[in-house]
Amino acid sequence: MFGYEEINLHLIYSSLYLIISIILVGSYAYYVYRYTIPQVSNIFIDNSRSNRIDDGTNRTKTVTDITKDIFANPIGANDEVFLFGSHVNKISKDSLEKLDFDDAGTNISQVFSSIQKEDKNYSTITLITDGAITAGSNSIYAAKNLGLPIYTVGIGDTTQRKDISIKRLLYNSLLYSQTPTTIEVTLQQNGLSGMSTTISLYENNSQVEQKNITFNNSGIQKESFIYTPKEAGEKKLSVVVSELGEEFTTANNKKVFYIKVLSNKVKVLILAGKPSADLTFIKNALREDENFNVISLTQISKDKYAESETL
Repeated sequence: MFGYEEINLHLIYSSLYLIISIILVGSYAYYVYRYTIPQVSNIFIDNSRSNRIDDGTNRTKTVTDITKDIFANPIGANDEVFLFGSHVNKISKDSLEKLDFDDAGTNISQVFSSIQKEDKNYSTITLITDGAITAGSNSIYAAKNLGLPIYTVGIGDTTQRKDISIKRLLYNSLLYSQTPTTIEVTLQQNGLSGMSTTISLYENNSQVEQKNITFNNSGIQKESFIYTPKEAGEKKLSVVVSELGEEFTTANNKKVFYIKVLSNKVKVLILAGKPSADLTFIKNALREDENFNVISLTQISKDKYAESETL
């Protein structure tokens, strides 16, 4: 057809070099296609219940209007859209009706985790949120590690109002009856420094302990309770800060949590073929914990044990 009867290909070097070259060229082509084109932006819309708060700014309408304006801009034709709250869910641009603002929490760290899992070439990230984080880890470091420009559109009234909130509880979720434990409460307040109130711990509807507190100037302070469960079972506990008349809202003055109480100590049996320093150390370390009932059997001959304990 082309006037050639025979075509021969002669390689000066080993065919292995040709195979390696093809792999490298193919990899580079994939890289160029995959990581240089096309660049897209991510838009994350806060779909949490906190956007329903009536602060005079009509948060839900503001979020919807901003979102519509972004979608109407031809520059954002390739943008990907997500709703976030406790979790992140991708939606299409014509699914604004899914903005029901019914998610129970706001976890911004989930936003950055989802981006890290995606194998796409993102150029920017836009967050539309009121910034009221209620779950997840510190998202500042995760955001820095992404290495992408992050733009935030703030929603709501930024004026700080007088308020008290229980920000965090630290407690053991598994306890043993008649064993005391510490419950630590982190309080945050704004505009109420120097004022006094009470904070209480309840088991079901029965008050366990009440403390008088005075708010410091830092706005953050910690209080603690010593709780000793009397019997086994699941316990419903709650921490309540008494209301002050000047507060913006009292919905965040109470936290409910649950713990499981066991009736017996954990039984630990240690079997050893001979005495040793390591064995003695392990036994002593375990016996320091009041929640462990430790029994050991150390064989010193065929039918003889060092301990006189019985199982």
